[in-house]
Amino acid sequence: MRQIIIAVPIILGVLGCRSLGSEASEVKVVGGTLVDAGDEVAHSTVGLVWDNENNKTNGCSGVLISKRLVLTAAHCFTAAGNVEHLAITFGLQRDKDHSVQIAASNFLLYGQDHGKSLDDRSIDQDDIAIVTLSADAPQDYAAVDLITPNTEINAGDLLTIAGFGSTGADVKDAGVLRMAKLTVSAIMDEEHFIRFVEHAFSTEFKGSCFGDSGGPAFLKVDGRSVVAGIAHGGDYRCRERSLYMDVRPYSAWIKTKITGT
Repeated sequence: MRQIIIAVPIILGVLGCRSLGSEASEVKVVGGTLVDAGDEVAHSTVGLVWDNENNKTNGCSGVLISKRLVLTAAHCFTAAGNVEHLAITFGLQRDKDHSVQIAASNFLLYGQDHGKSLDDRSIDQDDIAIVTLSADAPQDYAAVDLITPNTEINAGDLLTIAGFGSTGADVKDAGVLRMAKLTVSAIMDEEHFIRFVEHAFSTEFKGSCFGDSGGPAFLKVDGRSVVAGIAHGGDYRCRERSLYMDVRPYSAWIKTKITGT
């Protein structure tokens, strides 16, 4: 994301590791700021990188929800297909020289757990996935709580987005953690989207872009940050809007994976 603009090529679609449609491709925080090592965002937001020359993706982002589980976007996996060569990165930069990397051992998509297959083109409608790590996250990382289903999110609320995406559709600067504060424009209940339109078509635009897919949107509740959204997509130029999956309809499913019940 740039300013943290999560530049996600959304054609009203998915922002992720690789474009799944015109909207969904790698998102980066646009119009955002670099994350400081002391910020709480730095100790929960992670990167996803497929270390495979045959997998031409821009990577994705995610958020730690337990010591071995990462919440991210399903479309990252419908593009990549598997966790082979997938590493979860911990650090302000996503490259090998500046991050701790832990291999992924498994992934599960919400749609996959509800009778769909990776070949089902509708699997990304519920753009939520959980990645299992092969080892515990570093000790200086902390899992973030999920928003509860009955917590309200309204137009005008301020959320913080974070991700490793690029700062523009034509800018190859993904891989550095950025964040931005965005005002909710609308809650799209039918699609389970949180929509942001911050200075659309302006040089001051803020949002997600390529590489930000799967990155978190945090809401402050009683003084603490909870995961309220997961980066899904936006417009293909990363200059108009950003769409995040609303975590509330999926929180019960996610919690069963955290508790193992």
